[in-house]
Amino acid sequence: VPSRLYYPPSAEKPLNGLRITVKDNYHLSGVHTTMGSRSYAKLYGPQDQTSELVNQLVRQGAVILGKTKMGAYAGSEVPPEKCIDHFPPWNPRGDGYQGPSGSSSGAASSVASYPWVDIALGTDTTGSIRMPAASYGLWGLRATHSRFSLQGVMPSVPAFDTIGVLARDPHSLRRVIHFGSPPAGDQQPTDECMNKTVFNNSCRSPARIIVPTDWFPMKNEGQQKMVSQFLDTVKQRLGCDVLHLSFEDHWSKTGPEDLRSITLQEYLGMPNYYDGYHTYDKFRNDFQAKFGYPPYTSPFMTRRWALASNITQEQRDQGLAELEVYYTWVRDEILKPDTEYNFILLPLGRPGANYRDIVPTPGGEFSESAYDTVDFCTVLGLPQLVIPGHAVGQNPYESRVSGRTEYAPIVASLAGPRGSDEDLIQLAVEALTEARCPVEVLTGRTPFQPGEDNCRHVAPS
Repeated sequence: VPSRLYYPPSAEKPLNGLRITVKDNYHLSGVHTTMGSRSYAKLYGPQDQTSELVNQLVRQGAVILGKTKMGAYAGSEVPPEKCIDHFPPWNPRGDGYQGPSGSSSGAASSVASYPWVDIALGTDTTGSIRMPAASYGLWGLRATHSRFSLQGVMPSVPAFDTIGVLARDPHSLRRVIHFGSPPAGDQQPTDECMNKTVFNNSCRSPARIIVPTDWFPMKNEGQQKMVSQFLDTVKQRLGCDVLHLSFEDHWSKTGPEDLRSITLQEYLGMPNYYDGYHTYDKFRNDFQAKFGYPPYTSPFMTRRWALASNITQEQRDQGLAELEVYYTWVRDEILKPDTEYNFILLPLGRPGANYRDIVPTPGGEFSESAYDTVDFCTVLGLPQLVIPGHAVGQNPYESRVSGRTEYAPIVASLAGPRGSDEDLIQLAVEALTEARCPVEVLTGRTPFQPGEDNCRHVAPS
């Protein structure tokens, strides 16, 4: 790993010395792309191209350290029973036996485990960045759909796929988002952008933060209290209004007149299953033709593909058309980017222990509706930020592994209009900085030093 001392950021190379790991669905020239699948790696040799985003970051000085493990075919394969081809990454938080989430599990593990890793590049379709960010207690961003080029990144569901980034601090996260975006004319990096501790003043603040009462309060009282305290911090420090709103009720009053009698739960199907299966048609055919038998897939992915194989192109297209209606309504009636410019608070993460050796209860594996907290940003193409701030907290639990009190990361999460990626980061940083809360998380057992002097269970800042 090259020393940062020899690679200071400059106008020509604003990301000099920034160390990055890459999820194994990004192509790197001369390296196999495995997609987390032994069959995929067996079929295709080393790649002859590098992902456009990776090239963009390298040109500006970023250092690529290597590739990280992922759930096969970007599916949500997690231990103990779903990961078959490759052993799933370890989560260093708590007692060391907590679940990794997926599919960007290796990406999160690299940043949460090693202080010499600054950034992990991943992808997010249905939570593959956001869920690991919550499980590992990291800053994470699901970027606005189509903001970044996906050339050289293996697709899963093109209509919903987007870049995701994980980091221990928001400054590194924002630099990657800023400089990884397609270049705009001859714009040169500013000193503020190159300085890892400074944000510029060009970002736009929201008029209000909307709290969907469809999904709040959260079931765990301690988790809800921490997220509420974070919301209070944002409100007090930045002067944002807070509006508690039922999306279902609002839809019944302001949605398209011919659809108001249909609930959002009923209206929104899951068209992503179709593409999640047919994206791999060529791979399956190529493998069968070369080896004379079908590629291996885990029981989990076999069930997922079997479900998707029964969905027709017409059903998929109808679902996407319905999502366009839904997006137009959310944009015009809730986010209002051209007038009020609102953000949305979303629940995310588990409140306590999530042991990696527990087989989940059968059923509920695949959602039948896109109206839920994770798919909300997926189907609308919105950016979503995961915030592991000192102002949020960490929840204690008695570990059956270590026999002592351990701490589960608690995160807050905000979504905004399309293109508000950097605004979301700046809002969180400004609020936490004004509250004198540290924004950089630690590697190892806890994101922050534990403390018992407040409900957040963090040491005083």
